[in-house]
Formats: sequence, structure tokens, C-alpha cells
Amino acid sequence: MEYGEFIPDHLNHVPIIPINPENVKILSTPREFYRELMKKIESAQHRITLTSLYIGDSGLEEDMINLIDKKVNVTENPVKCLILIDKNRGRRKPHSERNFQLTRIIHILTKYNRNPENFSVYFHNNGRIKNYHKYLLCKRVVELIGVMHMKVYIIDDSVIISGANLGATYFKNRQDRYYVFENEKILADLYNNVVCLFKKISFKLNKINRLEPCSREGILTDFISTCRDCKAKIKKSNRDFNTHVIPTFNIPDQLIHDDNDILDQILTNTNDYQMFFSTGYFNPTPSITYHLITRRHNSTLLIPSQEANGFYGARGLSKYAPIIYDSLLHAFLKQIPSNFYPKMSVYQYYRKNWTFHAKGLWLYKSNIQSDICITSIGSSNYGYRSNQRDIESQVYLFTKDKSLMQNIDKERLLLFNFAQNKIIRNNSSLINTTKCFTIISKYLKTLL
Repeated sequence: MEYGEFIPDHLNHVPIIPINPENVKILSTPREFYRELMKKIESAQHRITLTSLYIGDSGLEEDMINLIDKKVNVTENPVKCLILIDKNRGRRKPHSERNFQLTRIIHILTKYNRNPENFSVYFHNNGRIKNYHKYLLCKRVVELIGVMHMKVYIIDDSVIISGANLGATYFKNRQDRYYVFENEKILADLYNNVVCLFKKISFKLNKINRLEPCSREGILTDFISTCRDCKAKIKKSNRDFNTHVIPTFNIPDQLIHDDNDILDQILTNTNDYQMFFSTGYFNPTPSITYHLITRRHNSTLLIPSQEANGFYGARGLSKYAPIIYDSLLHAFLKQIPSNFYPKMSVYQYYRKNWTFHAKGLWLYKSNIQSDICITSIGSSNYGYRSNQRDIESQVYLFTKDKSLMQNIDKERLLLFNFAQNKIIRNNSSLINTTKCFTIISKYLKTLL
């Protein structure tokens, strides 16, 4: 199968899904993302499945839930809605360190949950989190242990894959990435079926604001079966396009590490490709560090400036996160061999009053005008958390379609248009801001 070389032998259950390139729409701004969500929810015919770290509690999110409620409670042909969010982050009030009360939006969800047959809300508790953690640690520290981090939005047979959560800043001035796969039923069914598996290992919200316990049984066997069923559908469909996607998942507590292994395989097999890489939180694992500093072709990295970091201006200890990430960057720069440094460019994203949350890879064979382009889109930040702690999902898109390749590169250019402050290894301002945090960052590295 085409692109099968990018899937390790032990992951023969992972599907490679042919996609009509004309069905791929790339959004550029948070406002476009919100409008697309609302438009699709408004026109939904049979299902709405939303998977996010959390749902915010501003008027924008409330409008979205109101719209879902109308679709779910119509007399004829009601839409079925399933919402899956993280149990800890999803119930924490904004800026709250210890408050375990439900947010206002969850109260609204409960009020609208009049028809449990059609409207269900589940909270997933990362399997690494034990009951005693909740009594010994404040809520934000509990979240460091692990969260449900996927961001997948399914409406009927269309899927929006993103790194953006369902919160007001992600609809206004928090830059992310957003790929819409229109009328791609096989991809939509796969994601919907995987999300439904989480119902077995998640807490269901009932009408009185209580969470009903889950069985905590494993889903590994069912997950593999779901992926193999998807492969059977692909074979039966006989679709033939010049664009394919490989959907991947990391569910560490269920021993599912497909994304880690496929990412490693892709980076190994594209060592001579030109690479662009971005993340909102730069903390690469040893494997990704190795691939970044041993590439045969040029690499360009885009990371947030301190002002564009999502934790900039935060309360409590979180306000030090941007400095710690700068310290981690400095440690990475020191690992780059001097003879390789000319091949790598590192830039900081800065846009006044905006934060940067976009993550992904863009790989071009020999040059940007190559005959193939690969990009990844999803929730992973390519760091220790994504690798070892959090539940993540991405799609790796491979295309030879010239029009889609141009759109992918246009998206990349729009992001890199705000690249400023090229970082060099001896950047004194960077070193000065991170000296006192060097030891701290070493201890926190696996939590970030």
C-alpha cells in the first residue's frame, strides 16, 4: 500500500485512508474556526461528536451549546450529540487552582441534557491519575500527571482536526491550525468509533451534576478491532486518490503509542526532506531532538516568544512557564553540533495581543516545489507530555495534489509570517532569562 513504509510492522492495524484532495479545507484564523464549527452544527443531520480538553464558559461557547440543544431536541430526526472532555481540566473554573466545582458551561450542559438518548457528556480521567492525587495535589498539579488532550470535531461525515480547544481565546486570538475533511465518511466513522470507545473508560454526566462511575475496563483490543474494521472499509471502497491520511493516537494508559512510533518512522524515512516544525510548547523528546539535529536537509523551527506563550501573564507558578520553556530551548540549542547549526533556523512567533498554539510538521522532498508534501495536524506538541502522559491524536497527510500542496504551503507561510527574533546559540538575552531556571527545567522536563 502506498505510504506503507511510514507505518512500522508492529502497527499493521493502522489504516491509510485515501482522501479526495478537493474535500480538504484549511482554515487560517480562530474566527474562521468558530464560524466553521457553528455552520456545521447548524446544518448537522445525524451526529455531532466533539472531543476537546475543555469547553470554556464565555458567551461564544454558550451560543454553541444552545445551537446543539436545538439540534438535539427537535421533534423530527433529532441529531445525536456526544461530548468528551477531560475530567480535571474540563471542570476547573478559569484561573482556579483548587476549585473542583463545575464551570458554568457544564451547568448549561446538564440543563440541556434532557434527552440522554441523544445528548451525552463524558469526562475522561487519565488512567495515570489516582484518587489520592486529588486529595494531595491542587488541581493544576493533578493535570500535570496527564489529560485527555485530543481535539477532534465530527459533524455528520465531516471532521475538523485541530490543536484548538473549545474556548473563547481559541475563537479569537490564539493561533492554531484547523483542517476540515468534508464528507470523508471513513475518516469520520473511525474517529467517531474511537471516541465512543472512551465511553467505557469515562465518567458520564447525569442530570443532577453528578458523574456516574465507569468500568475502567481496557479498550486496547476494541481499539485495534476498530482500526482493522476501518481498513476493511477502505479496501471495499476501492477509492483511489493522490492524497492519503494516517490517523494516529496516543493513549498511554491503554498501551496505545501509535503516534509516537509512526512519527519516529516518518522522521527517519524523510531525513533528506526539507522540514518546517512548529509547537506552542517546545520540549522535544530525545527521539525528536535526534531527528532535528541529524537531518541532511535544512530545518526551520517556529516557537512562541515569551509574550506569545499561552502561560504569559498567568497567575501563580504558571507565570514562570514561558521562562522555563526558554530554558528548555537553550538546553536544546547547546546539543546542536556546530557543523550542523547552519542547517537549522529557530524563530519566535510574535504578534501583538496574540498567543501561539499552532503545532505541526511540514515536510517537502528536496524543496517546496517538490512532488510530495507531508504535514501533520492534531493535538500533539511533540514533547514529553504528548509522548508519555497525555491522550493525543493526529493525522499525517500525504499529498501529490498540486492545489492542496499550495494551500498547505500557504497555511505555513501565514504562520511563519509572524516569525521574528531568530535565535542563535549565543543569544545573551535568552541565556540571561533562563540561567536561574536551568535546574528547575531539568526536573520539570517530563511534566511539560
